[in-house]
Parts: sequence; structure tokens; C-alpha cells
Amino acid sequence: MKRRVAAYAACAFLAAGPARAFETISFQSLDADLTGGKATTIEAALFKPPGAGPFAAVVLLHGCGGLYHWKGRESGQLTSRHAEWAERLVKAGYVVLLPDSFTPRGVHESCTVKDRPVDSSRERPRDAYAALLWLQQQPYVKADRVALMGWSNGGGTVLHTIAAESPARPAALDKGDFRAAVAFYPGCSSSSGAASRHSKNATSTSSSAWRTDVPLMIMQGEADDWTPAAPCHDLVAAAAKRGERIEYHGYPGAYHDFDAPNEPVHTRSGLARAKGGVAHVGTNPAARDDAFERVPVFLGERLGR
Repeated sequence: MKRRVAAYAACAFLAAGPARAFETISFQSLDADLTGGKATTIEAALFKPPGAGPFAAVVLLHGCGGLYHWKGRESGQLTSRHAEWAERLVKAGYVVLLPDSFTPRGVHESCTVKDRPVDSSRERPRDAYAALLWLQQQPYVKADRVALMGWSNGGGTVLHTIAAESPARPAALDKGDFRAAVAFYPGCSSSSGAASRHSKNATSTSSSAWRTDVPLMIMQGEADDWTPAAPCHDLVAAAAKRGERIEYHGYPGAYHDFDAPNEPVHTRSGLARAKGGVAHVGTNPAARDDAFERVPVFLGERLGR
């Protein structure tokens, strides 16, 4: 197993102090059924709290822009959102693992790509479960206390991963499944995804078909015009009718990336899966603050320390 030490620059919104170092580890994805037999080697950024543990852990899944700063993997610098959430979760006492689903497959970003070679319903759930299995083998991790969390494309990956009928789920999970999950602005509809094209290898997130046994919290901007809130409303309502509870928090006036640090609201164009190719993105301070309060409570209730 390959390990490499890197560090990210301290972000302006974090308390002053030295950059927290992370290790780059690698593991095999569970995508051999998609590649024709050879699994993809996934690299991931690993953060650990001080001490021997064992600790609960959280797997964080990047969005369509990828895990790293725009300069790419070579910069060794995580995007500011990933860096901030990792920092906060480690300070709360969690091991944090951030898999890079794109670079090993030759993809830089998929926000502008309509027919995505790395999809939230196919490759990425297999990476997520491979990350879970890797963490469960580490002596400093509580194997039955691992959560999954993602943003946008990564949030959609969360839904596909924890779906009751997910084809990515290993046949044997001797140490347990994900204990909890959090999805930020996930795009709760599969209408533009790969599920309909590859039904044997992908799950549907249509409200009538999708269900999960994993406790889930969805964080959604109600003004999001990239991954609109309405399909998530339908998903939550359908779950409620079945007696299943999904914790949903919608933020009026908040757009996509509402939890991003210090990002003025602006429009992005050339987006493959936004209406007209254009959507608003940017920080909503009230929604961001609320998310930073709710997520630790949700995780703490289900993972403990």
C-alpha cells in the first residue's frame, strides 16, 4: 500500500495555525465488474486525530469539480470546502478519508461533461464501499462506526451507495455497513444520470423506487437551480409514506455550494446537467452556519466517539 505525506494550506476561515498534514493512501476500488476484471487503484487523503484511537470515521466524497484545487492533483492542495470539512471533523475526533474518484481514471472534472465516464451511480459507489472496507481494516478505526458524506455529485453518490438495492454493496460486510450518511445538494433525481442506461450496474433515485436502511440527512438549498430541491422533497415524502424517516433540511434562498467558504454568489455556465447550462453557486452564511451545527450532532448521535 502506498503512503505519501502532504499538507494543504490553512484557509482564511480557519483558526490560525499550521497546516494539518494528511497521508495519501491507496486501495483497490470494487469496480472490477465495470472494467472487465482489473480494479482501479484509488488514492485518498487520510486525516487522523492525535492518539491511537480507535476513532469513528467519515468518508467524504467530492463533487463534479474533483477533490483537489484547480491546479490538479500535482498541487497536493485540497479544495477549500474539502479542507475545511476535513479539518472540522478531525477536530471533532473523527478519522477522515477523501477518495479521489477522478484522477486515477484520467478525469479532471465532470461538471461540463454530459456523458460522464465516472458516474455517481456506477463507479463512485464502488469507490465508497472500497473506502469503507479499507477503513474497517485499520486498527485506529472503529469498524462499525463509519459514516458517508458527499456534496453534489458526491451527494448523489451517497444516495446510490446507501440504496437498499445498491449493486455496489459487497455481498459480505462482516464489520457492518455505513452507519450514517449526509448528502449535500445531491440531485435526488436520476433522470439525467446513468441509472436508466445501465440498470444492472446502477441504482435509481426516483422517489418511487429508492429506499435505504442507512440513517440519512439531506442538506439542500431551496433556490438551487443546478440540483433542484423538488426531487428531494419527493424522495423524502415517499420515504415518509413508507414509514421511513429521512432528515431533511432545506434553506430558503440558498443556492448550490451554500456551505463553500467565502464564495460570493455568482453564475456558472457550461454546466452539462443544469437547465440551460447555467446555475447559481455560492455561500449562504446562514445555511452554512446551520450545516456546521447540524452535521456534528447528526454524526455524534449515530457514531459516537
